Amino acid sequence: MNREKDLRAVSEWSFLADDLKLYLDTHPDDAHALAALKNALAERKAAVAAYEEAHGALTHDDLLASQTYDWVKQPFPFE
Repeated sequence: MNREKDLRAVSEWSFLADDLKLYLDTHPDDAHALAALKNALAERKAAVAAYEEAHGALTHDDLLASQTYDWVKQPFPFE
């Protein structure tokens, strides 16, 4: 996959998870929405892992597993 497509997958799963969290703020007893949130978070985690394996750290927090400081070697989102 290419960088843009991988980043889009992370963004889409993040958006869905955030939207479900907002919904659950007003509907905390909705078991279906909670299950959907758990799925979205798991898919986001997998998308982040796939992105990082192919393209490097997505955030500074993800550098914990890195052996080198390669944060500045990646293209920035606006490039």
